[in-house]
Amino acid sequence: MDDESRKWYVVYNGRKPGVYDNWDDCYNQIDGFNGNRYERVSTKSRAQKAYREHRLREEYRKHQATTEDSSTDSHPPEEDHKNICCSTPFANQDDSLEFIPNHEPKTILAQFPMHKVLATACAGLGFGKPSWTKHNYSLADGSPFYRYRVSIMSSPLECPLSSFGGFAIKEEQAKEDTARKMLQLLAQLFGKIIVDYNYEKVRELEQEIRKLHTDISDLTMENGLLKEDLKKIKNKAKSSSPCIGCIALLAAKVFPATMEDQEESFSIKPPQR
Repeated sequence: MDDESRKWYVVYNGRKPGVYDNWDDCYNQIDGFNGNRYERVSTKSRAQKAYREHRLREEYRKHQATTEDSSTDSHPPEEDHKNICCSTPFANQDDSLEFIPNHEPKTILAQFPMHKVLATACAGLGFGKPSWTKHNYSLADGSPFYRYRVSIMSSPLECPLSSFGGFAIKEEQAKEDTARKMLQLLAQLFGKIIVDYNYEKVRELEQEIRKLHTDISDLTMENGLLKEDLKKIKNKAKSSSPCIGCIALLAAKVFPATMEDQEESFSIKPPQR
């Protein structure tokens, strides 16, 4: 009975790490593999949990190594920081999370800034509240630029999470980039999907839309004024123009005879005998 219940195998290090429900598949992954490591557990849920925690730790170690390498460079990148923020909240690949709004596939999610999405995501995943540390720098001409670090001290991983963002000339851009990188880390750890978009570009488009609405209102008002002016001109022309009968009388006074009458009046008649 014990062997029957303990039939789930977790391969941590092998040809293809994962959860297997029989010994033959597990053995094929570890046989002859240098540094192989596996474990047999009683239930599928425990096996999946053990493998997920192992993967979380491995991903976090890789992320920490990458972060330490990037943090040694104190020089800001020579690039335009205009589009430094470019990610949305992530949606679960298998089942929907409560903090992700319902949306159609390929729909752009642009409701919130990244640092707010990160706080909501941490709450939904059982993490502690993110804490932010701002680093101030200055260029040779005295112009300031910034970089943020975000830390999550309380997490299911039994170790804190931290991530540095990129350099930016605006505080908000630096904070957004840091939140984006932490969201990417959480997405990797929990197997989520990140739907990318350019948050800064979305905000620019929103401003353009608001400006277009203002322009439309101004043009509508101007069109109304032009219609009023045109109406006044028509009324003035109508009231000042003479009627057809008046025109005929005026023409008769100015031109008393027709062309035939004029020809007859100027014709030479023979003398009467």
